[in-house]
Parts: sequence; C-alpha cells; structure tokens
Amino acid sequence: LDSTKFKLSDLRGKYVVLDFWGSWCNECLVGMPKTKILDQFIKKRKDIAIVGIAMDQLDLLQDYLQKENIDWTQIFQEQNDKLIMQYNIRQFPTIIILNPEGRIIYRNWMIDDAIQVLETSLNEKIIVNPL
Repeated sequence: LDSTKFKLSDLRGKYVVLDFWGSWCNECLVGMPKTKILDQFIKKRKDIAIVGIAMDQLDLLQDYLQKENIDWTQIFQEQNDKLIMQYNIRQFPTIIILNPEGRIIYRNWMIDDAIQVLETSLNEKIIVNPL
C-alpha cells in the first residue's frame, strides 16, 4: 500500500497468485488464514509471488492489514480501477493464478482449489492446516 509503482510485468517468469479481496467480504476473510499460510510457503521460494488486490476503503484496509499482520504486496483498488476491469472481476474473492509466461491457469474464488493448482504446477505439497 505504499506509493511504490507496481507492475505485474516485473513478476514475469514466476507463478503469480492474484487475490482480489476486501475487508468487507466475509468469504475473503474466511479464506485469509489459508492465504497467510500460502504466503509463508511462497516466502521460501523465488518462483512464486502473491499480490493482494484490495477493493476497500483505504483506512479500513490499512487497519485490517495491520491487525492481521498481513505483509505481502497489496494494491488498493477502487471499484472501476484498472486491475478490476482488466481481469473482469465480478465477485469477491476472486483468485487468479498466472503461470510464469503470464497465462491464467486458475480463476475461481476457492483458496483450497488454488492451492491444489499450485501444488500440481510445482509438484510440491503445500501444508495449509491452520492451527
């Protein structure tokens, strides 16, 4: 959420998990514990990145990120902003996984299914049993 300019093209060559969410979205918050565990897995690797695209009120978003100790890249978006329109986001959450060539290999709202797609693509198990 800092003022650093984000370019998706900077992540070319990696799997990229785009997580479209908001702090007002109950289903988004229900999946957040598993997304946090996924982030811990991703931090150990150089070939995957996770980016949250949050459609929210900026003050509510900042409060939630701080309270929940969420530190992966977050992009603040308003309803008709570029990424929301570019990926034709109609519901929240929406999770999109891009392969290293930038092609969409997963698009849905279920974090468990997204994790399975990553496990298959990486040929590695991701442990996501929150305590």
